[in-house]
Formats: sequence, C-alpha cells, structure tokens
Amino acid sequence: MRKLFLLGVLLAPLWSFAQQSKVDSLKAVLATVKTDTAELRVLLDLCAQFQFLPRKDLLAYGQRAVNIAESEHRQRELSFGWYFIAMSYYYEGKYDDAAEAAEKCVAVIRETGNKTSMLDALTLMGAIYNQKGDHGKALDAHFESLAISEQLSDEAGKAFAYNNIGTVYFNNNQQADALKYFRKALTSYAAVGDSLYMGIVYSNLGELHPDPDSSIHYLTLALEVLERFEYEDAIAHVAANLGEVYTGKKDWPQAEKYLFLAIEIWEKTGLASGLNSPFRTLGRINAQRGNLPEAMQWFDKALENARGQSPVILKDTYLYMSETFRQIGQYKEALDYLSQADVLKDSLFNEEKAQQLVEAETRYHTNLLARQSAEKDLTIANQQNRQKNILIAAILVLLVVGGGFQYLRQRESLRKKEAETALRIQQAEADKLREVDKMKSSFFANISHEFRTPLTLILGPLEEGLSGASRNHQIPLKLEQNDARMMRRNANRLLELINQLLDLSRLEGGRLKLNVREGDLAQLFRAVAFSFESLATRKKVRYRIENQPEQIMGWFDADKVEKILANLLSNAFKFCRENGQVQVGLSLDNDLACIRVTDDGPGIPHGELDRIFDRFYQTAGQDESYGGTGIGLALVRELVNLHKGHIRVESEEGRGAGFTVRLPLEKEQYDAGSIEDKNDPAVFRPAAAGEEEPAPAPKSALATLDVESVKPQLLIVEDHEEVRAFIRERLKDQYHILEACDGPQGFQSAIEHIPDLVITDLMMPGIDGVELAGRLKKHPNTAHIPIIMLTARADQEDKLKGLDTGAEAYLTKPFDAQELRIRVARLIEQRRKLANRYQENALLNPLVITVSSVDDRFLKGVRETIRNHLDDESFGVPELGDAMGMSRSQLHRKLKALTGFSPNELIRNIRLEHGKALLEKGAGNASEVAFMVGFSSLSYFSKCFSDYFGYPPSKVE
Repeated sequence: MRKLFLLGVLLAPLWSFAQQSKVDSLKAVLATVKTDTAELRVLLDLCAQFQFLPRKDLLAYGQRAVNIAESEHRQRELSFGWYFIAMSYYYEGKYDDAAEAAEKCVAVIRETGNKTSMLDALTLMGAIYNQKGDHGKALDAHFESLAISEQLSDEAGKAFAYNNIGTVYFNNNQQADALKYFRKALTSYAAVGDSLYMGIVYSNLGELHPDPDSSIHYLTLALEVLERFEYEDAIAHVAANLGEVYTGKKDWPQAEKYLFLAIEIWEKTGLASGLNSPFRTLGRINAQRGNLPEAMQWFDKALENARGQSPVILKDTYLYMSETFRQIGQYKEALDYLSQADVLKDSLFNEEKAQQLVEAETRYHTNLLARQSAEKDLTIANQQNRQKNILIAAILVLLVVGGGFQYLRQRESLRKKEAETALRIQQAEADKLREVDKMKSSFFANISHEFRTPLTLILGPLEEGLSGASRNHQIPLKLEQNDARMMRRNANRLLELINQLLDLSRLEGGRLKLNVREGDLAQLFRAVAFSFESLATRKKVRYRIENQPEQIMGWFDADKVEKILANLLSNAFKFCRENGQVQVGLSLDNDLACIRVTDDGPGIPHGELDRIFDRFYQTAGQDESYGGTGIGLALVRELVNLHKGHIRVESEEGRGAGFTVRLPLEKEQYDAGSIEDKNDPAVFRPAAAGEEEPAPAPKSALATLDVESVKPQLLIVEDHEEVRAFIRERLKDQYHILEACDGPQGFQSAIEHIPDLVITDLMMPGIDGVELAGRLKKHPNTAHIPIIMLTARADQEDKLKGLDTGAEAYLTKPFDAQELRIRVARLIEQRRKLANRYQENALLNPLVITVSSVDDRFLKGVRETIRNHLDDESFGVPELGDAMGMSRSQLHRKLKALTGFSPNELIRNIRLEHGKALLEKGAGNASEVAFMVGFSSLSYFSKCFSDYFGYPPSKVE
C-alpha cells in the first residue's frame, strides 16, 4: 500500500542546514571540545544534519544531548534532544518509543512557552501518531500546530499543518477532507514560493488520486522538484510509489526502474522501514509475471526486513503476500500466508496478555512475600514449618490455576482457529460463486449485444418494408437486394450463435457425438481458410494462408473441425487491429494434423492463459467493445477434446496470440460408435462460399461539406460496417453524411468538420460512445453538437450512463429507422431554435451572457475578441479564427450553428452595435465613430447602419 509523505514537512525547519561537509567538520570539532556546554551545542548541531547521519548516530547524539541538558538544567536544549531522539525512533519504525520521546519534548516546550519550537514538536508528534494509527491524537497535534501558525502569521507553518492534516484524513479514508487540505497546502506553499514543499504536496496528490495516469502525472512533478533539491529520502519515497502505480498498470519495466531507485537510496541512507514496500512490490511483479522463484527471493527480503522492525509490519507483509498469491490463482500459498498473518496477530495479542499476567503474578508474589516476612518477624521460631507448608500450597495452587488457565486458552485458541478456517473456506466458496455469477452476468450481457446487432440489421429493413417507408417510396413490401443479403448474413450469424449455445448444451449433457468419416483434411482447411479472405479485405488485415498441403487423408468429423477452425479464425480477426496480420496454417506432425492460427492483436495476460477456455470467461483487460460471449473458445476446446486431440495457446501482452490444435487422423483413435464407414469421403462445402459480399462501406471520414451547404451534416460513428451502412442509406437523402469506424476517428472528424449532429454506438474499441460523448461535450469546438447514442445494451443503468455524458437521445438496438429520422430532425430543429436565442440575445447583448456552459464561454470569448479589435479595420475572419484556435471552416460551422450568423456578419453586427452605443453617449460624430469601430468609409458605415437598424446614424439621439 502506498503512503503519503510527511518527512519533508515535519523536518522543514532543519532542511537548510543539511550538508555532508558540515557533518564532517562538526565531528572533528566534537572530538576537541572541553566543556559540557560546548559539547551540547555541537551535539545539537550534528543532530540538525539528520539527512547525512546514520540513524544510530542520530539516536546516540540525541541521548548524549539529553543527558548533558538535564544535568545543566537547560530546558531549551533538552527539548531539542528529545526531538531528535523521537525523530531517530520514527525513522527506524519504532513508533511507541518515538511517541514517548515526542511527548517528553512537547512537555518541556510547554514549560518554556517557545511557540516556534512547539510547531516543530507538534508536527513530529502528529506524524508519529499517524503512523501508529491513532488518527485522533495525530489530528489534535496538527490542528494545534495550525492554530499556533495562525497566531504567528506563519504562512509556511500553516502550509506544513495543512499538508499533514490532509495526510491524516487520507489515512483515515476521508478523501474529500484530505483533498481540501492538500489544496490549501499547495496554495500556501505557492504564496511563500517554496518549490520544495510544493513538490511534497504534488507527491501527496499523486497518492490521493484514484486515476493511475493522473497519479503518475503528480508523482512525476514531485520527483522533478525533489531531484533539483537532492532530497534523497523524499526521492526514494516518491520513486517507490511510482513503482507501485506502474505495477498496477502492469508496466513492469517502468515499475522496476523506480523501485530499484528507491531501494538504492534507502540502502545508502539506512532507512530500513522504507525498504519493505519496494521489496514486496518487486515480489508481486515477478509473481504476476509467473516468475515465482524470483518473486519469493524478493518476498524473503521483505520478510527479513520486517522481522528487524516490528511484528505489525511482519504481519502486514504476510497479508500482502497472501493477496498477491490470491490474485495469481495460487490459492494454497495465499491461504498459508494468510494463516501465518493470523498466527502473528494472535501472538501479538497473546504477548500483551502474557505481559499483563506476569505483572499480576509479580504483584501477587510481592504481596505474598511481604505478608510472610511480617509473620516470620512475629513468630519466627513457632511458625517456620507452617510457613513452608503455606508456601508449598501456594505454589501448587498457582501451578493448578496456571495449568487450567493455559488449557482453557489453548482450547479457546483452537476453537477460534477452527472457526476462522471454516469461515475462510466459506468465504472462498462465496467468492467463487460470486465470480461464476459475474461471469454469467457478463455472458448474458454480451450475448444480448451479439443478438441485438444482427437483429437491428434484420428488423430495420423489414419494418420499413412493412410500413411502406422504403427508400424509393414505391414498392412497400419489396426488399432491396442489398437489404436482403444483409438480412440473410445476420440471420446466419444469429443461427451460428444459437448453434454454439446448443452445442455446448449437448456437450454438457453428453449428447454431442462425433460422426467420423475418411476425408481430405487439406480440402476442408482450404475451403474454410479462403472463406475469410473477404473479411480480411473489409477489416484491412493482412491475411496469410501458409502450409497448404495438396492432400492430407485421414479420419475426422468435418463439421466439428470446421467449427474449430472457423471459431479460431473469427477470434483472430476480432482482436486483430486494422493493418494487422492474421496467419493460418496446416501441417502433418507425427501422424497428427496440426492447425495453427496466430494474430498480432493485444494478446492475453500471462495470468489468464489457463482460463481463456473456461465457459463464459473473458479476460479482465478485454475491451467490451470487442464483443464476444465467452463460449467460442470453450466450444473449441470441448470439440478438440471430443476428437481426442489437444489445444495450446501462446501469448504475450501487446504482441498477439497463437493457437495450435493437434488432431489424430487414425481410424483406431476413435470409438466404433462414432465412425461412419462409408465409401464416399467427407467433403466440405461451405454454405456461404459462393455468396458475393457487397462492397464495404468506407471507414475513413468523407470529404467535408462546403461551409455554405444547405443540407445539415451528420457524423456516424459505428464500428460495425453494416450498421453504419444501414444508417447511412436511411439518412443520405436528407443529410450530408460523414463516417468514422471508431471513437478516436470519430472525435477527430467531429473536431475537423463540426457536424450538425453525431450518431454514435455505445460499445466501440479504443474510445467507447460514453467517453466520446464526454469529450465532445467538453471541447469548445463541439460542445453544441447534439448526440444520439445507439446501443445493444437495454438496461437502465447503461441508458443513464449514456445520458449522463450529455447525449440528447438514446436508442436501443434493434431501433426503428423512422424513429431515428424523427429524432435527428427534431434535434437539429432544436439546435436551430437555440441559435435564434443566441442571435436575438446572448451574443450581441453582453448583459445576457453568462458563463454557464462551454458554448456560452465560447461566444463570450468571440464577443470579447471582436470588441478588443473594434478599431482595427483589418481585423476579419482569419484573425478571429486564429484568436479562437479554429480554421475558417470550423469557425463558420460553429458560429452558424450557435447564432445563425456567419463570422463576417457577426463581426460587422458587433461593430455596428458598439457604434450605436458610442453615438448615443455622444462620443463623437458619425465619421469619428465609424473609424472608432473599424469602418474606413463613412458612406459604407452609414449604409450598413441603416440596413441593420432601419435608420441612418444621423438619427441617433
């Protein structure tokens, strides 16, 4: 777990003194001093160089300073000595000893009344109690420090207190309060110009931020600042936390770079308590990579380091190891380390109780011996034997009571461990059930998405045909040829999905049987492989068919082998990027048919390779927009097993995946009941092999419209080519159409062309529809554009999520084409009405403009830019576009959509409005005012003024 950084703040008053050369000279002086007073001064000066002192030396110098100060009755120096002792214990992780020393330091300072010294002591005390987990005492100390800083008008002291209060709130899971105080700290540090401690706050903001990229941004800023000051402990702290963030992102090289930097610094400075975190994180990295021997080496280092500090840190290390092994599926090891953490927790509890028992027994024996001694003084001679008997009886009683107590404790401990073991087993079973339930929920969500997309492309043309709304408006019930082909393809896709589900169901029930016949496997391979060439062309994927033997005769079930190969190829094309590569090959290896399919897609995380063949399972990093149901690979494995073959997967994240299937071809390999011994060999005839595919719709954006075009311009962002073509064909008569095949291309096209409306799918690769809508609504060039969201997910949560980004409409697939036309028309009309409102009020009347939206801010910026150049007659559309960061065409479409005015009209009208205002104030005659508002000709000014207001400038009173 990452922790916030306090040391730079709590040690701030001493930082400017930390120089290694000064440490060496002070040590030389210490060896020569003659008096206690001089020695005390040198000792405290040495302690102030804590940054360059070994921790044992800091403690030793502090203790010597305390001894001398107490003997000399020097309270101020005594408080300094306790301060440095507390600091030394803090560095070593001995927080109980550190708290005791800090309390003594504060008590001495309260007697002297030195508020400046009290600030330092309270800051240190708050840091110690924060590490102990006593957040109440930590906040008391830091708020008292804040109050003193306010009394002293010490802005730097206030900044220290704000930062440390934020840290305590963070550790107490009060994130909102933590963020508030960190921002206050940053403001205060900026006010005093303290770059170093601005770096400390950057570090803490990096810890607080839940988004990994933002966290890296703040931590990198912090590291840059701290490296300028060569503040090694702080650099190591930030580097360790950067290592943890990169570990969470699975960027192993970056993570190791920063973790090794932290280890190097802390080993040099001797800060043992800091080393535990990078040791553990390096163990987790290697465990997640599958390199368990090296992982255990790092974990052993962490355990050794923890044993040298405190049982609490050791217990936390076992818990960390348990969680790491649970994440990689090593549940036995995870349970073992969890058990060791529990044992350690029990031993901590038992140590405390045992200490209490020893103290009670000591008091008992002390009282008993005192009583016996008194009795012996009274009757030494007469009671000697009796005293011995009493003593023996007491010992026997103690032994019996102690033995009984120990028996009860052991029995209770055993019962407790049995109950905890049973609870852990129940929790593990519950976790497994929840995981299965989650996988099934994901499966049903994905299968509904897979069903709804082809249903949209089947029901859309049917609805139009039945309602008489076909595009030629002449033959209501006749389907166009392209529509009919599209419907057939998507109906076949639905049938394929349903057949996969039925095949899995039959396999589960043992009802799916092989029908093995002798045939030419090479012929079947070529038929299936070549049927994917058109898909490769549409997806712009380099498709290579390798190792094509002329003939491979053997015994196999042609239908099942077809499904195996088709599923693997479909999977490869689904995950392969545009301009990527898919390869498929067939060979004969030791009487086994070897089929290999590879792609260069995103790959599969190493820890999930063993699970990708599980039913309904999809990898954690898989983008939802890739689709899929989690049953294709499960079906492939079952079919391979049915053939008594085996399948293997190889993958590396970011470098694609490869599947290898090996199938036996000998007749003797199969059961007699699965063999169809007929004379005619198996021949594969793919049902869709001869079907002509329609030309694919273009994926890149179309050429932009001329800015003066009458037709509204629509942008369709949809990764499914046929859905994109279906929408385009229904809207192209009324609108100019732009297209994009994914979110990034759609965003770029919207920025470049400023369409009147965007239609986007929800689930897409890279940037999904929700993120695209959010980006468009935040960008000043596109914030005004209405958005229609299309999705195959029909649940209320997804709908609310889409609308929350600012999308104006939400249509669920399969949608009605006529409803889509109506929604588009109404949204464009609403935008025109809004433009009329701006045209009448918001733009030309500055009192009406409010900065309530991105569009309002944009228009206010346009107005202010024009007003700032009123007297510049050369200021025109190009200059306004440059000032707003937009091209001429972008500016034209944006202003036309918002106000109904072209940029030229807008500049001229604002000049005229301002000219009228100047005339009404008597700022000059018509000729003078014309030049003031950028008109070089009085006659042209008078003409424009009369056209705009209906009367000449001379009539203005």
